[in-house]
Amino acid sequence: QVRQGQALQAAEQRFRATFDQAAVGIVHLDAEGRLLRANQRICDILGYQRGELEGRSFREVRHPDDQEGETEPLARLASGEQAISRTERRHLRKDGSVVWLACTTAAARDSPQEPPYFILVAEDVTERRNQERRLREAAAVFASSQEGLVVTGLDGSIRMINPAFTAITGYEEAEAVGRNMRLLN
Repeated sequence: QVRQGQALQAAEQRFRATFDQAAVGIVHLDAEGRLLRANQRICDILGYQRGELEGRSFREVRHPDDQEGETEPLARLASGEQAISRTERRHLRKDGSVVWLACTTAAARDSPQEPPYFILVAEDVTERRNQERRLREAAAVFASSQEGLVVTGLDGSIRMINPAFTAITGYEEAEAVGRNMRLLN
Protein backbone atom coordinates (compact mmCIF):
# COMPACT_ATOMS: atom_id res chain seq x y z
CA GLN A 1 0.00 0.00 0.00
CA VAL A 2 2.77 2.43 1.01
CA ARG A 3 4.88 1.34 -1.92
CA GLN A 4 1.97 1.88 -4.31
CA GLY A 5 1.46 5.38 -2.90
CA GLN A 6 5.14 6.18 -3.37
CA ALA A 7 5.05 4.92 -6.95
CA LEU A 8 1.98 7.04 -7.66
CA GLN A 9 3.66 10.10 -6.13
CA ALA A 10 6.81 9.50 -8.22
CA ALA A 11 4.71 9.14 -11.38
CA GLU A 12 2.90 12.40 -10.56
CA GLN A 13 6.24 14.18 -10.06
CA ARG A 14 7.53 12.88 -13.41
CA PHE A 15 4.34 14.03 -15.14
CA ARG A 16 4.60 17.51 -13.61
CA ALA A 17 8.27 17.80 -14.51
CA THR A 18 7.58 16.67 -18.10
CA PHE A 19 4.65 19.06 -18.45
CA ASP A 20 6.35 22.05 -16.84
CA GLN A 21 9.80 21.65 -18.39
CA ALA A 22 8.87 20.61 -21.93
CA ALA A 23 10.60 22.48 -24.77
CA VAL A 24 7.20 23.07 -26.41
CA GLY A 25 4.08 24.76 -25.14
CA ILE A 26 1.51 22.39 -23.67
CA VAL A 27 -2.01 23.27 -22.61
CA HIS A 28 -5.07 21.36 -21.52
CA LEU A 29 -8.31 22.77 -22.95
CA ASP A 30 -11.92 22.13 -22.01
CA ALA A 31 -14.61 21.43 -24.63
CA GLU A 32 -15.13 25.18 -25.20
CA GLY A 33 -11.41 25.78 -25.77
CA ARG A 34 -10.65 27.38 -22.37
CA LEU A 35 -7.22 26.77 -20.90
CA LEU A 36 -7.46 24.46 -17.91
CA ARG A 37 -3.71 24.22 -17.47
CA ALA A 38 -0.72 25.80 -19.21
CA ASN A 39 2.96 24.97 -18.98
CA GLN A 40 5.73 27.54 -18.59
CA ARG A 41 6.86 27.31 -22.22
CA ILE A 42 3.49 28.44 -23.63
CA CYS A 43 3.47 31.26 -21.07
CA ASP A 44 6.94 32.30 -22.25
CA ILE A 45 5.95 32.09 -25.93
CA LEU A 46 2.84 34.24 -25.39
CA GLY A 47 4.30 36.54 -22.72
CA TYR A 48 1.66 35.81 -20.07
CA GLN A 49 1.82 34.51 -16.53
CA ARG A 50 -0.02 31.21 -15.97
CA GLY A 51 -2.77 32.87 -13.98
CA GLU A 52 -3.41 35.26 -16.87
CA LEU A 53 -3.85 32.40 -19.35
CA GLU A 54 -5.60 29.70 -17.37
CA GLY A 55 -9.37 30.05 -17.56
CA ARG A 56 -9.22 32.11 -20.77
CA SER A 57 -10.24 30.83 -24.15
CA PHE A 58 -7.25 29.98 -26.34
CA ARG A 59 -9.17 31.84 -29.03
CA GLU A 60 -8.65 35.10 -27.08
CA VAL A 61 -4.94 35.03 -27.88
CA ARG A 62 -5.47 34.14 -31.53
CA HIS A 63 -4.80 36.77 -34.18
CA PRO A 64 -8.09 38.41 -35.28
CA ASP A 65 -7.52 37.36 -38.91
CA ASP A 66 -7.12 33.69 -37.89
CA GLN A 67 -10.27 33.30 -35.78
CA GLU A 68 -12.08 30.74 -37.92
CA GLY A 69 -13.13 27.42 -36.41
CA GLU A 70 -11.94 26.57 -32.92
CA THR A 71 -14.72 24.51 -31.34
CA GLU A 72 -15.57 22.48 -34.47
CA PRO A 73 -12.20 20.65 -34.51
CA LEU A 74 -12.58 20.06 -30.76
CA ALA A 75 -16.02 18.53 -31.37
CA ARG A 76 -14.57 16.23 -34.06
CA LEU A 77 -11.79 15.20 -31.69
CA ALA A 78 -14.25 14.62 -28.83
CA SER A 79 -16.48 12.41 -30.97
CA GLY A 80 -13.55 10.38 -32.24
CA GLU A 81 -14.29 11.43 -35.82
CA GLN A 82 -10.75 12.82 -35.93
CA ALA A 83 -7.80 11.56 -33.84
CA ILE A 84 -5.47 14.56 -34.14
CA SER A 85 -5.87 18.12 -35.35
CA ARG A 86 -2.92 20.07 -36.73
CA THR A 87 -3.02 23.80 -37.38
CA GLU A 88 -0.59 26.62 -37.95
CA ARG A 89 -1.98 30.03 -37.00
CA ARG A 90 -0.98 33.44 -35.81
CA HIS A 91 -1.47 34.35 -32.18
CA LEU A 92 -0.92 37.58 -30.30
CA ARG A 93 1.53 37.88 -27.46
CA LYS A 94 0.56 39.94 -24.45
CA ASP A 95 2.59 42.85 -25.89
CA GLY A 96 0.56 42.67 -29.14
CA SER A 97 3.32 41.19 -31.31
CA VAL A 98 2.52 38.27 -33.59
CA VAL A 99 3.73 34.72 -33.02
CA TRP A 100 3.06 31.78 -35.33
CA LEU A 101 2.18 28.55 -33.52
CA ALA A 102 2.11 25.07 -35.02
CA CYS A 103 -0.43 23.28 -32.80
CA THR A 104 -1.23 19.60 -32.52
CA THR A 105 -4.35 18.78 -30.52
CA ALA A 106 -5.77 15.46 -29.33
CA ALA A 107 -8.66 14.49 -27.06
CA ALA A 108 -7.98 12.85 -23.69
CA ARG A 109 -10.25 11.36 -21.04
CA ASP A 110 -9.55 10.58 -17.41
CA SER A 111 -12.35 8.02 -17.55
CA PRO A 112 -14.98 6.90 -20.09
CA GLN A 113 -17.71 8.65 -18.08
CA GLU A 114 -15.91 12.01 -17.96
CA PRO A 115 -16.19 14.53 -20.79
CA PRO A 116 -12.96 14.85 -22.72
CA TYR A 117 -10.36 17.52 -22.31
CA PHE A 118 -7.86 18.34 -24.99
CA ILE A 119 -4.09 18.32 -25.01
CA LEU A 120 -2.63 20.98 -27.27
CA VAL A 121 1.10 21.02 -28.02
CA ALA A 122 2.35 24.29 -29.52
CA GLU A 123 5.65 25.06 -31.19
CA ASP A 124 6.76 28.59 -32.03
CA VAL A 125 7.38 28.58 -35.80
CA THR A 126 7.56 32.37 -36.21
CA GLU A 127 11.14 32.43 -37.49
CA ARG A 128 10.44 29.75 -40.11
CA ARG A 129 7.32 31.59 -41.28
CA ASN A 130 9.28 34.86 -41.49
CA GLN A 131 12.03 33.15 -43.51
CA GLU A 132 9.43 31.71 -45.90
CA ARG A 133 7.89 35.17 -46.34
CA ARG A 134 11.32 36.72 -47.04
CA LEU A 135 12.08 33.97 -49.58
CA ARG A 136 8.75 34.58 -51.37
CA GLU A 137 9.47 38.32 -51.45
CA ALA A 138 13.01 37.74 -52.78
CA ALA A 139 11.68 35.35 -55.45
CA ALA A 140 9.13 37.94 -56.54
CA VAL A 141 11.83 40.62 -56.84
CA PHE A 142 14.08 38.19 -58.74
CA ALA A 143 11.30 37.24 -61.16
CA SER A 144 10.05 40.79 -61.74
CA SER A 145 13.42 42.53 -62.09
CA GLN A 146 14.00 44.25 -65.45
CA GLU A 147 17.69 43.40 -65.13
CA GLY A 148 18.91 40.03 -66.33
CA LEU A 149 19.78 38.06 -63.21
CA VAL A 150 21.61 34.76 -62.90
CA VAL A 151 22.24 32.63 -59.82
CA THR A 152 25.32 30.44 -60.10
CA GLY A 153 26.92 27.80 -57.97
CA LEU A 154 30.49 28.09 -56.69
CA ASP A 155 31.62 26.12 -59.76
CA GLY A 156 30.12 28.74 -62.11
CA SER A 157 27.21 26.55 -63.19
CA ILE A 158 23.91 28.34 -63.66
CA ARG A 159 21.29 27.40 -61.07
CA MET A 160 18.56 29.89 -61.90
CA ILE A 161 17.77 32.72 -64.34
CA ASN A 162 15.03 35.31 -64.36
CA PRO A 163 12.68 36.18 -67.25
CA ALA A 164 14.64 39.36 -68.04
CA PHE A 165 17.78 37.23 -68.62
CA THR A 166 15.81 35.15 -71.13
CA ALA A 167 14.51 38.28 -72.86
CA ILE A 168 18.01 39.78 -73.11
CA THR A 169 19.98 36.65 -74.09
CA GLY A 170 17.38 34.42 -75.71
CA TYR A 171 18.40 31.52 -73.45
CA GLU A 172 15.45 29.66 -71.97
CA GLU A 173 15.81 28.28 -68.46
CA ALA A 174 16.06 24.69 -69.71
CA GLU A 175 18.97 25.68 -71.97
CA ALA A 176 20.87 27.70 -69.38
CA VAL A 177 20.47 25.85 -66.08
CA GLY A 178 23.36 23.48 -65.43
CA ARG A 179 25.66 25.10 -67.98
CA ASN A 180 28.72 27.07 -66.99
CA MET A 181 28.23 30.82 -67.21
CA ARG A 182 31.52 31.21 -69.14
CA LEU A 183 30.29 28.90 -71.88
CA LEU A 184 27.26 31.04 -72.77
CA ASN A 185 27.99 33.14 -75.86
